[in-house]
Amino acid sequence: MRHSKYSKKHERIMFELKIKGINNKIICEALGIDERTFYRWIKEKQNFKKLYIKAVNAKTNAIKALIKKAIGFTEYIEKPTAKGNVVKYNEYFPPDFQSIKYLLRNISDFDKELEENIDNNRFDKWFTSHEKEIHEKIRKIYESDIIQEKSRRNK
Repeated sequence: MRHSKYSKKHERIMFELKIKGINNKIICEALGIDERTFYRWIKEKQNFKKLYIKAVNAKTNAIKALIKKAIGFTEYIEKPTAKGNVVKYNEYFPPDFQSIKYLLRNISDFDKELEENIDNNRFDKWFTSHEKEIHEKIRKIYESDIIQEKSRRNK
């Protein structure tokens, strides 16, 4: 069985594609290697594995931040005053409609009705009538992401 020649170029290409969310099959095509070779490199090549994990984590963190912004959040703030004191308080950041739109457009299980309402600028009205369902779907995505992350840590 012939092994593909490994190089730093493969690492760079893989990282650039993976961080953009490209799936492994397409990355393999871009690298000109078989998927078995790709997974063998993750297992055997320490730097390849490190970059792969870094790219996956970057994407995961970006998705988490987007979900957090989409559902709204409260953040503990500490601000210095002009007199040198520190004011501490919780600040609420409401759900961001642009983040919600982006998430929903990229969730494959929403139907054509959503796309039509977004494209016809009726999103606000549509969102109000489907708010509970949307929050539930976003929550499920977030929970599934947490479960996947925990299972990766336990491996």
